[in-house]
Amino acid sequence: MRTSRFANSVLVGAALLALAVAAYVIVVHTRFLVSPIRSLVFLGLPLAGAGLCLALLRLAPEKRLVAALVLLAGGVALYGFEGMLGLIERPAASEGPSKYQIALELRRQGKDAYPATFPAYLLATRFDGSVGSPIALDGTETLPLGGIARTTTVLCAEGAAPVVYESDGLGFNNPSDLGRRVEPMEVLLLGDSFVHGYCVEPAKSLAALVRSQRPLTVNLAMSGNGPLLELAGLREFAPLFRPKHVVWVFFEGNDVENLAVERRSPLLLRYLDSDVRQGLAENAAKLDAVYRQHLDQLFAATPERRETDAGPLQRVVSFVGLARTRARFGGESHSAIDGALLDRILSRANDTAGGRLTLVYLPYRQRYEPGARGIDGLDVIRATIRDIAARRSLRLLDLVDVFAAEPDPRGLYDGHLSERGQRVTADAILKSLENR
Repeated sequence: MRTSRFANSVLVGAALLALAVAAYVIVVHTRFLVSPIRSLVFLGLPLAGAGLCLALLRLAPEKRLVAALVLLAGGVALYGFEGMLGLIERPAASEGPSKYQIALELRRQGKDAYPATFPAYLLATRFDGSVGSPIALDGTETLPLGGIARTTTVLCAEGAAPVVYESDGLGFNNPSDLGRRVEPMEVLLLGDSFVHGYCVEPAKSLAALVRSQRPLTVNLAMSGNGPLLELAGLREFAPLFRPKHVVWVFFEGNDVENLAVERRSPLLLRYLDSDVRQGLAENAAKLDAVYRQHLDQLFAATPERRETDAGPLQRVVSFVGLARTRARFGGESHSAIDGALLDRILSRANDTAGGRLTLVYLPYRQRYEPGARGIDGLDVIRATIRDIAARRSLRLLDLVDVFAAEPDPRGLYDGHLSERGQRVTADAILKSLENR
């Protein structure tokens, strides 16, 4: 009798869990049901699993017990493996101080210092599948697009020496408060960590190299940015800087994955369809005070944290969905590119830039690795971007062949771009601007 109850409890419990997963996937269908394969994995499998568990209830008690034990053992093994991967793949604790600890030491020296925090990492998953910012101004959700303003910012604690810079009046990595300049900027840079200057000696960064030839260059790049965040930065600050040239660096390695998260933000999607802005430049002082308070609480609670993250719900979703296990056995893959959305983003950006937009296509190191897998996926991304650029008459600087022509393309990378990679990219951009 007890064994029957045990078996029934396992099978019914598994069926209910599978149905709960299927229900959640249906509720947030715009996140999960975006392709036949994802629909099969995230909806088809839970429904099939629930049906199987309910069908097994019709077996004789002895067979039902065996089925329940097999199911229970399989579940424990599978999720145990997922948990083990989480422990193995957790970033190893650095032997050196964290960004927060470096900032604390700088504060002891009398400096106003903060560890760098990036807009993309503020976006936390909500139950309906959307993502949103935890920061609000006057009761309205607000997403900062830069860091803390006018402060000593610890960008990177890796390597021989930490990378530290003084942020400008909007929280970006610029040498001065460029927002106070009266004259228009010559170049406005958009991008992610490659352009932000992550773990690069400031004087040798891409932005610094461009600025050496074009002094009126403002850098709005932030680590973790994807296309929607970059469009938001352009829409918010282009009226302030009135740039002659807008240079947008698209990184094929993760910009598609970043966009898959960003498109779940109703706030960011509004930059596509309306002229409404957050007014970040106009409310910079008020936002900075709220932003500082948020980061003080966040990093004081966990000084060793590497970054903020997508919140506890996202961690639960990733665990239940066996994200690490799927990634481990699926190999390195790239999200399906949403060409229609990218087309809208780039078209909107070109309109905002007044037709002065140059799109720089930055290749992933994987392209130049012998016998690398996943190149077909990168080629799809590249073909999509080239097609959009051609149809929208966008200026495209494709660096895939430029890098391939170098004697050692892999030497252009060192985590991000090496010193040589920074120089090759900057030279290509500057040459492109000379021809305009």
